[in-house]
Amino acid sequence: MEKGFNKGEIGHIRKDGTVFPTHMTTVTLKDENGNPIALSVIATDITDRELAQEALRESEEKYRAVFDNTGTATIILEEDTTISLTNKRFEELSGYSAEEIEGKMNWTDFVVEEDLERMKKYHDSRREKGQEVPTRYEFRFIDRKKQIHNIFLEVEVIPGTKRSVASLLDITEQARNIEQIKRSSNLINALREVGLGLVSKLDVDELLEDVVLHAVDLVNGVGGSISVLDPERQVLKMGGQIGFESIPEDTTIKRGEGLIGQVWAKREMILIEDYEAWEDHAPQWVDHIGHRAAIGIPVMREGEILGVIEIFRESDKPFSEEDAWLLEMFANQAAVAIYNANLFNFAERRLKRLQALREIEQAISGSLDLRITLDILVDRLIKCLEVDAVAILLYHSALQTLEFITGSGFRSNAPRHTSLRIGEGYTGRAALEREIVHIPNLTLETVKFEQAKLIRQEEFVAYFGVPLITKGEIVGVLEIFHRSPLDPLPEWIDFLNTAAGQAAIAIDRLNLFNGLERSNMDLNRAYNDVIEGWARALELRDRKTEGHSRRVEELTLAIAKKMGIEKEKLAHIRQGALLHDIGKIGIPDSILQKPGKLTEEEWEVMKKHPIYAYEVLNQIDHLKPALDIPRYHHERWDGSGYPEGLKGKEIPLAARIFAVVDVWDALRSDRPYREAWPDEKALEHIKEESGKHFDPRVVEVFLEILGGE
Repeated sequence: MEKGFNKGEIGHIRKDGTVFPTHMTTVTLKDENGNPIALSVIATDITDRELAQEALRESEEKYRAVFDNTGTATIILEEDTTISLTNKRFEELSGYSAEEIEGKMNWTDFVVEEDLERMKKYHDSRREKGQEVPTRYEFRFIDRKKQIHNIFLEVEVIPGTKRSVASLLDITEQARNIEQIKRSSNLINALREVGLGLVSKLDVDELLEDVVLHAVDLVNGVGGSISVLDPERQVLKMGGQIGFESIPEDTTIKRGEGLIGQVWAKREMILIEDYEAWEDHAPQWVDHIGHRAAIGIPVMREGEILGVIEIFRESDKPFSEEDAWLLEMFANQAAVAIYNANLFNFAERRLKRLQALREIEQAISGSLDLRITLDILVDRLIKCLEVDAVAILLYHSALQTLEFITGSGFRSNAPRHTSLRIGEGYTGRAALEREIVHIPNLTLETVKFEQAKLIRQEEFVAYFGVPLITKGEIVGVLEIFHRSPLDPLPEWIDFLNTAAGQAAIAIDRLNLFNGLERSNMDLNRAYNDVIEGWARALELRDRKTEGHSRRVEELTLAIAKKMGIEKEKLAHIRQGALLHDIGKIGIPDSILQKPGKLTEEEWEVMKKHPIYAYEVLNQIDHLKPALDIPRYHHERWDGSGYPEGLKGKEIPLAARIFAVVDVWDALRSDRPYREAWPDEKALEHIKEESGKHFDPRVVEVFLEILGGE
């Protein structure tokens, strides 16, 4: 039989009246003569296939819309590097139209030569099995106008094909900003490193040399200097210097004199392209600087001038705004370092003077020879006050005269024959008026007096006459001589008065031996007052701990007594408690007074304060027994403390006692970064740290004392 065959799609109607698509296949059956004898019809429901095809069409349209609107330049790449498909963002990035790109251009046409080999290697390797190739990286893109863009590329191979899809994000502006940020960050890091190095310098001369070295290096200068303010003489004294020839170390600059003096006067930075051509140049500096470019920066702290930095370099390299900014930031760091070093040296001077007073006190109490005692006093005064000569004259009430007894620093023996009546000369006037006589510059005095010849011969310029008074009676006059003008600070005067008081006591002791005990008590009280005053001064600097030293002193002593520490050691424990944070004079204000959490670098600087305390107090014999608390109060019972990581009973008992009291008081005090803890919470913390931070036995005694209260 022969067959006729037809097929096609046609709609059919269900019983419910809905129409559904079918695929119809009809076959005509014929007999051997070719006559139709039957018709075979096969109908297949193709509703699901039609729906799938419709979904596919919608999907293609959707993905094309996504491709064109991804927000980034996107392209399809063939294995042979041809770009087969591109979106509008790529057209905008490249400067070419889709008609110019698709099937006609390769992605290699858009890559700078230096990046091309790397990109080709990635392209080929990406299509090989087992190859690990970056899918995200950066390269440089060339557009139609030959402009170069920094591009972040993300590329993936389309599964089951050798084709890949690539998204290109233009990060040119971000790269430029990042580069600028990196440069700024590098500069800031350099400044930070320099700053940390500077604040660790406590020797002023070394510090000034370092300041100049770093300042010149920061801006590639050829030379420079730093001049620091002498507040007594109101001049700037040349400190560290580089590139100057034959400049004396004691060179001084007046306000308004040259670049340095102008910066001081105006309290602002000055940039000069040609120093010699500058109308305000100082003639004496022209030979050293000449036609070079120069910049002067004030070194200031809290509105007060500490000094001036001056840097110069060749005239064909004038200083830029960035140079000025760098040096201004550096000057701020230098100001902190200089202030810190000055504060440390001030404290060191105070300690030396305290030690001198103690030595004088010991001489007074240990010798009945007045001359030996006063010789020690004279020697300590010359060293501590940094003056040229000192003399002491005794008052003889019967003769109403002042007679030389001892002195030092004179070029001749003439002063040894001094004998003056009350009211005669500056010395007699001091005794008569019972007030300090201060002549800052004797060369300006026109009044004739008995010692004028001696003063001319000795070339003295400045004079102090201090009456020695005890029990309301004059016993002598202490004289200070210096061969340059002298206008000292109040703390210098305070020490002079204290020393004068000791001299008067020494004289009175020899005159009235039975008053020795009372005199020694007065001196000890003065000594302790100085220590307490110093502790208060430290708290004024670190205001968040104000009153801390006084509060911890009493409880520390109570625990020490209860634990059986000998009475003679309690005084040392008291001093150690008062001076426990003396090492913080070596910590810069930016760290000490920081309201928030310290950085790792700042914390490393802060952890050095027990070491600084040891370096300061170890120089003073009288305070060596008090070192345990300042040096070791941050050690922990379990060995995790600092600075030496001592463990258990390796830690001195005084430090173990103080560690508990210190934390107890600190937790119950307000801090910038937290409020004070309630007593119950602080007490619970102490208990929890027993055996870890604290000596369990000390905690036990501490709790007993608190329970008794």
